[in-house]
Amino acid sequence: MNDFEQDVLDYYAHKVSHLRINRSKGVVPHKPLLLLAIIELIEYGKLSENKIYPTPVMTSTFLKYWSRLNPENHRSNVSLPFFHLKSEGFWHLHPNEGCERVLEFTKSIQTFSKLRKIINYVTIDDNLFLIFSDKTYRDTMRDCIIETYFQDKRETLAGIFKENEEMGKQQTELIADSRKKFVPIKEGDLSSAKRNNVFRNTIISIYDYTCSICKMQVITLDGAAIVDAAHIIPFSTSHNNDIRNGFTLCKNHHWCFDKGIIMVDQNYKIEISPLVDDSEFLTDLSGETALLPRIRKLYPSRDAFEWHRENIFQV
Repeated sequence: MNDFEQDVLDYYAHKVSHLRINRSKGVVPHKPLLLLAIIELIEYGKLSENKIYPTPVMTSTFLKYWSRLNPENHRSNVSLPFFHLKSEGFWHLHPNEGCERVLEFTKSIQTFSKLRKIINYVTIDDNLFLIFSDKTYRDTMRDCIIETYFQDKRETLAGIFKENEEMGKQQTELIADSRKKFVPIKEGDLSSAKRNNVFRNTIISIYDYTCSICKMQVITLDGAAIVDAAHIIPFSTSHNNDIRNGFTLCKNHHWCFDKGIIMVDQNYKIEISPLVDDSEFLTDLSGETALLPRIRKLYPSRDAFEWHRENIFQV
């Protein structure tokens, strides 16, 4: 590390250890917790460019730290630090088109819906993003945050970091498996049963917490999501947690899919069972294209959907 790099690191270490936080009712750790969440997203490749959007993944990561560290007498609200970090000088808000003047006169944002309505994304200083992207520098900054705000929570945070590492390894394995030939039924593959939580988190993440059928996306401030990670061929039959044997469904459409009321065809078009009455809740979806991941290799398997059509779909 040369003198310039050390000076830059020292500058941002001072910045993150002197955050302007509300101390009227004790330390309210919204800002440092959001920075820990951003560091994690960068570390595990979920944030690869210097544009931080107010997404469900970002929210759920923040809420994971909040719930485990359990700040007393304070309400979790990711909208607060996402907006107010702008006062630190390294956090830059970029409004949605047409909201420039609205943002200029906005003093605070209390709700996630208002946040997404006004703010498109955030950038941080380029040098800070480079620091967060480098393992050695990133660890230094994370230690600085912990030392300043969470000295008494080191053991809890160490547990979170260990879980993150294990989860990251298993998610990498799941994604790597998508390069292999898809096997619909894995006889007696009990090892996969231990990976249900990883399967769920991976599926929900790659579909951005959105129902593949109706495109509904809802996540609450306590981290609950409206979608499930649904197995296309039921796990009880397939023993298969391959990503391509899953997609996201809201509670209503998960039930409909499991009961054979809806299906997805070989072109990823939604079909409704002819045995269902003329319900607009379902018939309006007929012929629509199911939501798919951004990466083609992670698309749900056509073989899995064909199995569902032959064995579960009602005709």
